[in-house]
Amino acid sequence: MKKKLLSTLLVLALVLALLPTGAAAYGGIINDQPKPWEIYEYDETYFNSWNDYWQYMYQNGYIYYNGEWIYVGSDYDTGYYDITYSYDYTEGYVSGPSSSDGGEWISFSVVPRNGYEVDTVSVWSYGSYETISSTDSFWMPYSDVTVYVTFKQTDNVWDDGLYDLTCSIDPWRGATATFTDVNGRAISSADAGESVTLTVSAANGYKIDSVWSSAEGWVYNNNYWGYSDTYFTYTFTMPSNSVNFEVDLTSEGEYDISTTTSGYYGTITVSGGITSADKGDIVSFTVSPYNNYIVEDVTVYADNWGTVTVYRDEKNWNSYYFYMPDSDVEIHATYTNDYHEITMDVGRNGTAVPQAQPSGYFGYVYYGIDGDSIYIDVTPDKGYQVKSITATDELGRRVSVYEAVKENQYYFTMPESDVTVSVEFSYRILTNPFTDVKTGDWFYDAVSYVYTEGLMTGTGTYTFSPSAPTSRAMLVTILWRLQGEPYVSGSSFSDVKSSAYYYDAVRWAARYGIVEGYEGNVFKPDDAITREQFAAILYRYAEYCKYSTSASTNLSAYKDNAKVSSWAGTAMKWAVAKGLFEGDNLGNLDPQGQTTRAAAAKLLMAFCENVAS
Repeated sequence: MKKKLLSTLLVLALVLALLPTGAAAYGGIINDQPKPWEIYEYDETYFNSWNDYWQYMYQNGYIYYNGEWIYVGSDYDTGYYDITYSYDYTEGYVSGPSSSDGGEWISFSVVPRNGYEVDTVSVWSYGSYETISSTDSFWMPYSDVTVYVTFKQTDNVWDDGLYDLTCSIDPWRGATATFTDVNGRAISSADAGESVTLTVSAANGYKIDSVWSSAEGWVYNNNYWGYSDTYFTYTFTMPSNSVNFEVDLTSEGEYDISTTTSGYYGTITVSGGITSADKGDIVSFTVSPYNNYIVEDVTVYADNWGTVTVYRDEKNWNSYYFYMPDSDVEIHATYTNDYHEITMDVGRNGTAVPQAQPSGYFGYVYYGIDGDSIYIDVTPDKGYQVKSITATDELGRRVSVYEAVKENQYYFTMPESDVTVSVEFSYRILTNPFTDVKTGDWFYDAVSYVYTEGLMTGTGTYTFSPSAPTSRAMLVTILWRLQGEPYVSGSSFSDVKSSAYYYDAVRWAARYGIVEGYEGNVFKPDDAITREQFAAILYRYAEYCKYSTSASTNLSAYKDNAKVSSWAGTAMKWAVAKGLFEGDNLGNLDPQGQTTRAAAAKLLMAFCENVAS
């Protein structure tokens, strides 16, 4: 290490001791740190961004200390700075570089243990914490830093045992692993003597190469005859100590994957180090620009001179994935150092996040390239709506902001200037335009809620048709839209045509087990959905969203409880316990009855308020 904290303090102490009172130019102090939206100036040199200003000052012998720029001379060695990681190892793992030069892009790995997920990630430097928007990367400041990571326990995994159960997967996207007890509960710990089952499911395009246990040794390798290479279960007796499993995966495909970059300004890393894949496999990769550069464009070329659709990972701005075509591919990236800052000024009662490169320095600062369309995803808190969204350049001139097709999404064209985006929220008043929904109706509030929230629309401009049945396709489409209309590949049911409005929604729901079809690979999209089917789909959707599904109640108080199908029992008990379903005035649940649009509105409102909140 070139520079340690002790040496830094000794240099500072020596410099400060030598500085005369009221020191001027040489050995002087520059006060008033510029704010992110200002144009920075020093000694008649002007800078368009805080990053450029920061780099210049350090290169010219200044360090930023206790809120002030202090000149320490041109011989000052910026050197390497320490990076330490603080986390609870019983809840997850964090690993990454232990040192770096200032201004470099730092990537580190955060892997929650079974039953946990990432809660917060923050970086301590210059005497303060800064929460970073990306959970695994940041720009290195010119100081030692500590990365603090906290985890939280997921609601649907039990952790009531004495000894921990953990599983590390390489590559991490290559498979899922779960531990269950004899009752089928997902668990993250167990007591000595308990029977535990590990289940490993390989992702599309990957094969299980080996499974190793700290307690059992090698429990699987691909040389074992008769074992599936995509699905593996192993049952063992819990010893009187914690147990860790290590799962290694491979991907050997028919078509080759290569990478190229424009210049020497960054690197491309394919997840798992794979160099080939089969048609339809998911190929993930990360683009890492070097210091002072950001990603300008990413393209995947097929060998027939066509291009492949590339998707961005929602959790990491510089991570991408695509579906392997039936040809070799080349992943190509270009970079630029010609960009400007986007500063987000967001009021209370909501969030606003631009689809742009996070700066890594501050959670509210991003980078945009001149001429690009910058989309902003705005999420008002419950009961609020967007009041205004404005953008101004660094000279205070208004930048036009437009509404996108997607609800609560806006965009503007990035000028040749830094931009400040201001977002305000206001309280939302529930309304509906429907003449067949009266103020005194039992479903009036529910219809107003789902209409205002964009969950349901009318059957006409001024009609809602509250007594009309809700179809199976309607409910699936509503839930799909709640998730932001995600795209998934794969086949669908034989009676779900690609031209149908619900085609992508049904395919998504089937992919994640939210819906199941009937015998003969049919979905029956136009069938009226029954109350117990509605409960089962909401239950599986809650599991998909990782909402708590532990609530349950006895249905014996309802006269027709015996009519609840065995496959819907758990879901109905949960739905009643969460206040989604109530009995009628005769004490019946009517599980086989149709769900009207009015009833669907009330169920969806109750779900959002009692489960999703």
